[in-house]
Amino acid sequence: MQDGGTEATSLMRWLGFYAATDQEQCVVIVGRLLDTAFPAAFAEENMLRGWEAVMATLEGFYEASVGLDVRRLADAVVEPNETLRTVLELVLGAVVQCEKKDQFVKDILTMEDAVQADLMSIIERVMARGVSVVEESREGRVGVMGQTEMQEKEQKTQSSDKQAAGMGSPLYLSRNAALEQTKRENGVLKEENVHLARELDATTKTFREVEDEKLKLVEMVRQLKEQLGSDVLRKERLKALQRELDHAKAELQDKTALATKVPALQDEVDLLRPLADKMAKMDTTVAKYKAKIDELSGAKDTLRSLEGTNAELMEMNLALESKLAKAASWHRKLKEAKEANTAVSIRA
Repeated sequence: MQDGGTEATSLMRWLGFYAATDQEQCVVIVGRLLDTAFPAAFAEENMLRGWEAVMATLEGFYEASVGLDVRRLADAVVEPNETLRTVLELVLGAVVQCEKKDQFVKDILTMEDAVQADLMSIIERVMARGVSVVEESREGRVGVMGQTEMQEKEQKTQSSDKQAAGMGSPLYLSRNAALEQTKRENGVLKEENVHLARELDATTKTFREVEDEKLKLVEMVRQLKEQLGSDVLRKERLKALQRELDHAKAELQDKTALATKVPALQDEVDLLRPLADKMAKMDTTVAKYKAKIDELSGAKDTLRSLEGTNAELMEMNLALESKLAKAASWHRKLKEAKEANTAVSIRA
């Protein structure tokens, strides 16, 4: 339960939220709030002034007598009291149920968390107290009916006494006529009170039925919210499964396309298998040729060595041929010299 002083402070802070100036009186602020929340009802009470208009508007909204002393509210101008606090609680509970309640709720939500908690506690208490206010009003009306019956008994007793004193006097006849008129009026009022009490019982019963229906609707809304949350989760799961299914279908289509290509690829493999055998044989032949090429590479080196040796021998052969040519030239010259010498000898 919230502390009373804290709630009173929160109420005054809520009221100050709508104050035009710091010195503005509470009754002016409350009147402006009720004029904003219930313009038609507050306008009907324009013949009243101040707190009387406020009390009349609240009684019209709650459809019951508030039963507060307006003079105590005049004392609240100097210092806030319990009467002012009760009126402010009723005003708060009324404005948050009017057609413009969204604006008042938004204003409350702009305040501090502690103030919001106090105000919400007050609102819940006032809304729950509405039934008890109606019950108290009904008890008050039943009390009026009992008081009327007691007055009738007293009047009958007085009438009997007067009859004993002098039933034939003009004063008695005049008073008896007035008494009969009062009795008739009291009978009419009694019937009206009974009718109003029945209407009040029916209204209370209807109100309780509405409250029960409201609780059922709240429970239904809660169940619908839970079902909605479950449906949202199912929908998300369904979307995830649909994505997985689409992905699997795409993979299946790719694999199906590959499967349709398998027979053609098998035919190609069958055609290429002899070529593969030939390629294997060619690889063997190539390996042999590579070995021979390696051997030829060694022979090539030997050939290069022989070519070098052959070149040296050719050079030596050329040198020998040159020497041989010189020797032949000397031999020819020697032969010519011998022949010349022989000829000379012969001549001699």
